[in-house]
Amino acid sequence: MFVDCTSPVRIGREVITSFTNIYTHEMNYAWVTEGRIRRKSGPVIVGNRASLAPGIHIGANVSIGEHSIIGSGSVVLKDIAPYVLAAGVPCREIRSIRNEFLVEQDILDEVRRDLEDFVHKKYPKRRIQLLFKESIWPPVLSEHRGTELILVGNYVADEVFSVLKARRSAVSVFDLRRQLYHKNGSELTHELKWRMRRFGLVFKPYSPKAFGLTA
Repeated sequence: MFVDCTSPVRIGREVITSFTNIYTHEMNYAWVTEGRIRRKSGPVIVGNRASLAPGIHIGANVSIGEHSIIGSGSVVLKDIAPYVLAAGVPCREIRSIRNEFLVEQDILDEVRRDLEDFVHKKYPKRRIQLLFKESIWPPVLSEHRGTELILVGNYVADEVFSVLKARRSAVSVFDLRRQLYHKNGSELTHELKWRMRRFGLVFKPYSPKAFGLTA
């Protein structure tokens, strides 16, 4: 991977890349009577979990959205939206892949309302915080200490499950896209898991071995 750091470059978490070239300024120059002029420069941003196939060239002042997939040999000269498949010279968006990653928003809204209503009615005296996020990463665990925490996300980082397992934590965590949950033995987690079955969400315990990881 080659990175020209003339301007800032920010690469998100869990980005997949191979033989990618990132340029924060153009490598061609115009010569005029005043001398050498740089035509274009600017930062490059690659979002979380973007997948960059081999041989991609990314130009200056470009942002690639999270979870997007860029085809091999593409030349990316303008922004690519999140959750799209894109390819070509120059690179163009081909189609959205959002539905392949996300639970439909109307279902997610129903799940949220159902769980909030259930927790409020059954456990009115317990200090329980229910947090819905598109993606969940380890820092959220330290940001919400002191409460019983329920985390529900379209994606939950493997590191979150690993941290909770190491701590033997009672935090309830559900990954909607992969339909995985943190098996902690708590009654609350068990009840939430079974409630979400009515929305077609059947969860299985997270296992590092299933993803080629070590526990």
